[in-house]
Amino acid sequence: MEVTFPEEVRMSALEEEIAERLKKLRPEQREQVLEYTRSLGKKPLQGTPSEALRPFLGIWSAEEADEIERYIKETCERVDADEW
Repeated sequence: MEVTFPEEVRMSALEEEIAERLKKLRPEQREQVLEYTRSLGKKPLQGTPSEALRPFLGIWSAEEADEIERYIKETCERVDADEW
């Protein structure tokens, strides 16, 4: 007989990967992860509501948007997650 658990009880692939990565960290790194996850819930996410951006729809051609995206990718700083 196979035992099954409700979906909310089973770990998702994401949660399993997080757990596996945590196991490989040193205790002080695990503490940093805990502090970081606690900080995530302290303040609400900030951003611009999509309704506020609607007036800007279509002001760039596809070529202009591609050029801007390429420039951002080439010149903006990248974050190396392994540096943490």
